[in-house]
Amino acid sequence: MIKITGNGKKVQSGIYIGRPSPLGNPYNTKPSSITNQKTVSLQESLKKYRVYLIKELINKESKSYKIIKTLIQRVKDNKDIQLNCWCCYKEYDMDNFIYQDNQCHGQIITEVIYDLINKTYELDIIEFGDKYEIKGQIPVFITPWIKTFQTKEGEYIIERNKTNDNIIIKLKYIIDLYKMIEI
Repeated sequence: MIKITGNGKKVQSGIYIGRPSPLGNPYNTKPSSITNQKTVSLQESLKKYRVYLIKELINKESKSYKIIKTLIQRVKDNKDIQLNCWCCYKEYDMDNFIYQDNQCHGQIITEVIYDLINKTYELDIIEFGDKYEIKGQIPVFITPWIKTFQTKEGEYIIERNKTNDNIIIKLKYIIDLYKMIEI
């Protein structure tokens, strides 16, 4: 089980994921002396962090890659993991997680771990006429964007328009990044 807490560095147990740790989110939602990044909204910060983390995981020499690889093995071995950050105001039990708006980048770390273990990024996006058809296992983080288009279990039909075209472009980009990760 993966648990995310708001304990920061206050506890000895667990893995610290706040700034400036290798898994820290460099995209600030409030002014910070630790990074030079421009302040952005929480949702923008988390969107940028997801792409940042996936790009970090492509590099097998990065500290993030090595930590995530270790965490994946711990999950596979059924060992508990505690991720500690400053911004998480409540504990999240990710094994019983129901997607909601992210509050902490620790949720993204957890989603990526489970997506990599379960290979939930293996799906087909088929373009036909004025629609997209998506089949396969949908990554946890994509579900909120497309859940309203679900026609049956594991199948989505999306009308083509500018907004949905952008969603599909982002989905393809992130799926391509995932496929480059070798863990």
